[in-house]
Amino acid sequence: EVGTKVIELLAVDPDNGPYGTIDYTIINKLASEKFAIDDKGRIATLQKLDRENSTERIIAIKIMAKDRGGKVAFCTVRIILTDENDNPPQFKASEYTLSIQSNVSKGSPVIQVLAYDADEGVNADVTYSVDSVEDIAEDLVEINAATGVVKVKESLVGLENRALNFKVKAEDSRPPHWNSLVPVNLQVVPREVSLPRFSEPLYTFSASEDLPEGAEIGSVKAFAEEPIIYSLVKGTTAESNKDEVFSLDKKTGVLKVRKPVDHETTKWYQVDVLAHCSHQETDLVSLVSVNIQVQDINDNKPVFEADPYKAFVLENMPSGTTVIQVTANDQDTGSDGQVTYSLEAESGHHLRGLFTIDGESGWITTLKELDCEAQETYRFHVVATDHGRKVQLSSQTLVEVTVTDDNDNPP
Repeated sequence: EVGTKVIELLAVDPDNGPYGTIDYTIINKLASEKFAIDDKGRIATLQKLDRENSTERIIAIKIMAKDRGGKVAFCTVRIILTDENDNPPQFKASEYTLSIQSNVSKGSPVIQVLAYDADEGVNADVTYSVDSVEDIAEDLVEINAATGVVKVKESLVGLENRALNFKVKAEDSRPPHWNSLVPVNLQVVPREVSLPRFSEPLYTFSASEDLPEGAEIGSVKAFAEEPIIYSLVKGTTAESNKDEVFSLDKKTGVLKVRKPVDHETTKWYQVDVLAHCSHQETDLVSLVSVNIQVQDINDNKPVFEADPYKAFVLENMPSGTTVIQVTANDQDTGSDGQVTYSLEAESGHHLRGLFTIDGESGWITTLKELDCEAQETYRFHVVATDHGRKVQLSSQTLVEVTVTDDNDNPP
């Protein structure tokens, strides 16, 4: 909730009077939007936080403590947001329809229905059960509570051309025990009827972030005695193609990209494909799952946590005095997301011999003593450049250094 107390910090300054009075400032922008710190060092929330938002799972709060004499110290508080069971399980699809032959063996798996819970740990553990069973199906189907695999319990001979309709319930493991239901419709067909048969039990494809609209990423193939029509199961989540990122050619089974894919938003998709054909006016349906992995490219610049950074240095401090740490984050993976820091060339020209920056950590330090009477404020840019293999992307931020006065001049 807003106003929740997080932690109380204490910076100690043995000086008396103003030189011993400390002001606290949150340096980084993301943290300053979500947390506040008062003059006692107490940190509290400014807004409600959600662990399912990836930017809020772990938040680094970078704090500067400055006394009235201009001396500073830095501290980082890392907030780890713990999970609350506030999400119900969500099935990949809103409904499942499938054909099965009447001579299917007892105990044979028919279909696997999966639900995902956005929570973590025990809160995300899902248990499956058969719910809302129609009379005809009551003693004929069962489901594995852990895997969601539906099996046939008894012979279906004699039930040809009839439907087994029931619902599967997915329930998470902690109070308040959120649950969801999905309808499953199994159409029983005679044993001599040949169902569409996919060439693979599971298809796996990859799609790069820079694929243009209409690009082909793979194809599925089913075999049957009659012409086959392919279709995608309408998904209920981003990962199951709710936003129709992918399209399927109904005649060829070719899977294409309809909209741009973004590895930083969705790293993988699992979509279900149906193969339809007709036999004596009976619709025959088979289902297969397709996994699509999104391949990352270097398409994100480093983003600084603040712009500008405002720092303070007491004059006459020795060479090597820490000024401030700048940090830039890059959402790409691997070397594409690794960042190196440098002083901008133009800035470095007139600041040469005054400041330097550690290329890996982003800590800026002094190279010599600074004199407030000579110059009170320095402004320069820091550049963050990623280690992209094909192209390197960069961004910059402004750093403002104020040199605070020390009583070093006699009347």
